[in-house]
Amino acid sequence: MADCDWGKLKENIRGIRENTISALSHHLPELALPLPCLGGPE
Repeated sequence: MADCDWGKLKENIRGIRENTISALSHHLPELALPLPCLGGPE
């Protein structure tokens, strides 16, 4: 595995994670609060 490939993978995962959290925060705000480990509200 090349470092650049791992970097791209991490960027993709982070983007997907942020998009998922954004969607959850928008549709289910009560569920976004207990997810600080995923980058949600503290």
